[in-house]
Amino acid sequence: MHSSSNNMSPDRRALLLITYNAVANAPEKPTRPEFLVSRDTTPVMSLSDSRFRFEAERY
Repeated sequence: MHSSSNNMSPDRRALLLITYNAVANAPEKPTRPEFLVSRDTTPVMSLSDSRFRFEAERY
């Protein structure tokens, strides 16, 4: 995890942390609250998006 000093700008900062886990490795008995460890183990589906293809072709 990264840490930084106090925010010196007038704009607020926020952190969004998303962790993906294999469905087969889902926690069996989560001890953390639902907002930290979701009980939804629906697999993430990939979608076609030409914007990502464009970025990959640039490099």
